[in-house]
Order: sequence, then C-alpha cells, then structure tokens
Amino acid sequence: MEFEWEEEPQERKGELKIGSFSLSLLRRDIRLWGLALYKKWVWIVLVPPVAGGLIFLAVTLFCGRVFEANTTLLRVERDYQKIEGAVDAFKPLSNEVVVDMIRSRNNILEVCRRLSGSNVSFQDVYDNTTITRKKSRDNLFVISARAADPKTAAELADAIAGVFLEDYKNTQKSKHVESYNNYRRNQEELKLDIENRERELKKQMEDFGGISLTEALERCSSQIRALEARQLDDRATAQAAESKLEELRKQLAATPPTIRTVSETYDEDKMEIQRKEMELAGLRMQYTDDNPIVQKAAMTLKVLKERAAVNGASQKPSKVIQGVNPTYRFIEADIVRAQSEFTAAGHNISTIGESLQVLRNQEAKIVRLIPAYEQMVAILKQKKELLGELEKSCHMQNLAANSPFCDISIYEHAAQPTQGIARRRLVLSLGGLILAFLGTAGTVLGKEALNLRVRSGDDFEAGLGVPCIGAVCELASDNRSEYYAQLQMLVDHIRDLAEKPEAMVAMVSYDSRKEAEAFVDKCNDVLMLKDIDTLRISVCSELPEKSARYLVNDYLYGLAAAPPEPDAGRTLYFKLDEMSFFTPPEPERLRMMRGELKKYDIVVWTIGKPEEDRRLFEIICESCGDVIFAARFDCESKLKISADIRALRQGGREPAVSGLLYDIPAGLSKWVV
Repeated sequence: MEFEWEEEPQERKGELKIGSFSLSLLRRDIRLWGLALYKKWVWIVLVPPVAGGLIFLAVTLFCGRVFEANTTLLRVERDYQKIEGAVDAFKPLSNEVVVDMIRSRNNILEVCRRLSGSNVSFQDVYDNTTITRKKSRDNLFVISARAADPKTAAELADAIAGVFLEDYKNTQKSKHVESYNNYRRNQEELKLDIENRERELKKQMEDFGGISLTEALERCSSQIRALEARQLDDRATAQAAESKLEELRKQLAATPPTIRTVSETYDEDKMEIQRKEMELAGLRMQYTDDNPIVQKAAMTLKVLKERAAVNGASQKPSKVIQGVNPTYRFIEADIVRAQSEFTAAGHNISTIGESLQVLRNQEAKIVRLIPAYEQMVAILKQKKELLGELEKSCHMQNLAANSPFCDISIYEHAAQPTQGIARRRLVLSLGGLILAFLGTAGTVLGKEALNLRVRSGDDFEAGLGVPCIGAVCELASDNRSEYYAQLQMLVDHIRDLAEKPEAMVAMVSYDSRKEAEAFVDKCNDVLMLKDIDTLRISVCSELPEKSARYLVNDYLYGLAAAPPEPDAGRTLYFKLDEMSFFTPPEPERLRMMRGELKKYDIVVWTIGKPEEDRRLFEIICESCGDVIFAARFDCESKLKISADIRALRQGGREPAVSGLLYDIPAGLSKWVV
C-alpha cells in the first residue's frame, strides 16, 4: 500500500483555540475511553461494593434505633369573606406561617423548659421534629418527633402541640385586640374629620341663603333668564320708541309751526325793470347813447327783461298775517310722549344690566365653588360609608377578641410507638454503591479526558493534524506475526521516502530517545534486507570519547573536507556545544553533506529534545524533506509535539510532517491500531 504525503495548511480551518491551546488536542480515538475503563476495571468493580459495605456497617454500628411519634392538629377555617364588612386584617394566619410558628425559637425553648426532666436540648428538638401537611387535606398538620425511647418521642410531640396552641391563641387574641384598638382610633379620627367637613359645608350653604350650591346656581340661572327676557322686551320698546321719535321729528320738520291767514303780492322783476328804465331815461337825458354809462344801463335793463321773460312773473306777498298751526302742536305732543317712552326703556335696560352683572358674578362664583363643593360632598359620603365599615369591623374584632373559639385544635394526641424507624441500610448501601461506581468511573474518564499523551494514530491525525505513517506494537512471544506485519508496513512507507533523491529525514523522539534509536535500528535491519542503506546522525549533548571520531561538527563548520565514516552501526554524531548554539550550521552545508553521503539511500537525523537548541532543530528540519515525530506509547505529550509543529509551520519552507507510534503494549494493540 502506497502512502500519500499531505501538505498541511498553516492553520486548520474551524480549529477552536483558547489562547495558544488548541481544543483539537482533546480529540481522541473513542476506543481509548473503553481502554481507560478496561485498565481500571479492578477499581471500578471493587470500590462500589466496598463503599456499600462500609456504609451498611457504619449505619449498623453508629445509627441507633429511633422512635417517632405523631401529633395531628386540625384547622377549621371560617370563611370570613362571607361576613359583611370583613377586612383583610381580620383574616387568620396562613398555613405556611402556622408551620413556621410551630418550630419557632421561643416555642422550642418553652418545650425544652417543660421537658427539662428528659434532658432535651434546643438543637435536639429542632433537628428531631418535622411538620408536614397531608396533600389530600391541607388543614391537617402532623407534628413528628423522634427520640431514642418511645415515651420521650410522644411527650415531645404533645409538648410541641400544646406550646404552639397557647402561643397561637395569644397571638390571635393580641392581634384582634390590636386591630380593635386601631379601628376605634381610626373611627374617632374619622368622626372628627366628618364633623369638620360638615361644618365647612354648612358655612358655604349659609353664604347662599342656607341652600345648597346646586340649588343656588339653579335659582341664580332662573333669575338671569327672567331679567334677560325683560331686557329684551325693554330693548324692543326702546327701539320702537326711537323709530317713532325719528318719524315724528321728520314730520315736525316738514310741518310749519304757523300758517298765514291774509297776504298781498307784488311783481318784483317788473318793478325792478321799471326802476331801471327810469334810471336809463335819466342818464340819456344827461349823456348820449354812446356813453358807456348809458350803454351799461341799457345792457342791464336788457338782461332783466330777458330773465323776466324766462322766469315769468315773480309775485311775492307784500303783507302776511301768521296764525298757529294745530298739526304742528299735535306732532310736538307725540314727540314728548315718544321721548318719555324711550328714556324710560333706556333706564330700565341700564337697571336690568346692572342686576344681570351682579347675578352673573354670583353665578360665576358658584360655578367655581361647585367642583370643590361636589368633591367635598363625595368625600363626605365616602367617609360616612367608611365609618360604617369601621363600626362593623370594630364590632367583629371585639367579638373575636372575647371569643373562646380557636380555629386550630389537637385532632389526635401522640401515642407511644412500638417499633423504631427503619434505618434503610440497604437503600443507603445501594446509594453508596451507585455513587462509588459513578465516582470511580467518572474519575477514570476524567483522568482520561485530561491525558494529552500520544496513544493512537488518531491522536496524530485528529489531535495534531498530521498523518500517522505507522503504529507498531512491542515484540512479544505471542504477537510476533502482528509485530512484523506492522513493522513491514512502516518499512514500506520509509522505502517510499528512500526513493526520493538524496532523501533526508528528521526524527524527533523527545524523552524516549534511547527507545526511539533502538526502534530505528530495528527498522534499519529490515531495510538492509530490502537493499536500502540507511545512515543515522544522532544529535546529542554528551558523547563517549570513543565516538568522538564520528562527529560531523568539523565538516559542518567547514573545518574538515569530508564527513567521517560512520561506526559499525552506521551512525554519525552531531554534538550540541556552544558553537552549535551561537552559530549553527547553515542549511546549505547540511544538504552539501547529504551529497557527500549519497551512497546511502536515506539519512535519518535523530533529535532527542528540540528545546535544547531550538534554532538548530529548525535548521535540521528545514534541510530535511520530511520530519517524523516518533512517540512512544503513552509517553510523549501532544502539547510538546503541537508546539514544535506550530514552530515549523511558522517558518518559511514547510517540510512534510508526520507521526509515528511505537512500543504499543501487546495486549493494547487492538485498542489503538
């Protein structure tokens, strides 16, 4: 089967990270979960029974027999809502409050005082008593008391019930008395408030004739309407009188006050003409006709004659005898009467206007006061209703405070138990067994979830994102065929690498370097059988003196013309010294050395700890065409391998990275391969 090398991207798409930690490192083959349970099956099987047995033994030895006695309380609830005038303050305490009162501190201390002969403490009573309510009848309270002997248990249950009933009765009575006093105080304050408001309301009514503001407003409105009607009538009368007065004045102006009885007439134009003729005759006697004075007088006479001819005779009385006109006198009398009517109507209009203004001001005042008045009336009505309710509540609280009735009583006294409470040892033991099983299995699976060591090919592929070129188990007497089959598959992959020209591989082995080199030697032996010559260059910090002549440092630093010959195991060495740290060899020099070693089909660099010289590690991996991270089963951490792979991928040229898993225990090979 031919293995295909894959170039991995710089960052895998969809990879989730927390800082520099990739969550893909937590991925694992699902079979490893089963393997974890399989390896710890002894603990998973033995711990739960042991835990259950210890719990059974502890309950038997340390938990003595306990007796339980029960006292039942019955609550008869009255429906106070059906009582007219009942308020919330009159309602009894809720069942939850009753349960808290039974186990209150003061009640338990009183129980301890009453049972002082039984030597019970506050904590004993509190821890060994419970209050329950039956689901079918929630008005039944069951007081359960536990003690080491049956008599003490029965006495304790009855004592708790008796102390509670006394406390409950006193509480209810004090509650009713306090409510009664509050109601009485509120009632007196409310009465005083009602009296003050009634006096204020009465004072307002006195300002308006002792009637209500609504009645006063209605009366004022009716008076305004009547006056407005009268004012309209007077205005109509005034307008009629004014019209009549104007007409009479016109008639008076057209009627002469006097009339003539006798008159003589004369023609004024004729007499003027005669006078002018006489003047003209006198002038002609003095002057000639060509005289301007004569000509002017003649022209004037001519004009007068023409005007007289046009106008006709103009006769005027020359003597008039005047007399009284009776029509004029009658019209004057009518004018006097019309003027009197007009004046009287105007006076009435003015008087009614003043009265209307007064009434309208009063109406506006009443309108402003009505909202407050109505609000006061409504408040007064509400307060009177509230006063009636307070009187009923006072009466009811007084009855309740003086009533001997109590809604809670003892329904059944405690009887001395004849049998103790079951200690449920089997149930507790079974619970302990289940919890121990879950705890043991959870611990194993939790430890497995936090295990980041390489244990399967899926850890390389899914966790680290690199292909796994092989998974080889340990060599044992019962799995030789499986071992050599897996080794043969790995050798086939390495042979594919050897087909590349001047193939050079970097193998990183971390803390399991010796085991990794031994595994490489086994692979070399198999490769020799397939006519593939391999050379191993081991990077180490310490080197025996006898191996000093196999160092390639001098050649890589240019101090030797050719690399040395390998030892009998076909191995050369590169020592980590100060020079390699400060001036590591160049990648070109490493590839040049590979050209000098071209008689070998493949050269393998074995690196133990990359962190010893990170720069040298990157140079060797950059010079090699392939990098193999060899992980011994359950020894190498995926965190280290992931950091080194990330460092290689952050460089310029990225080599082909793959993984190798070896020394898998013989019995676990089927779980991870």
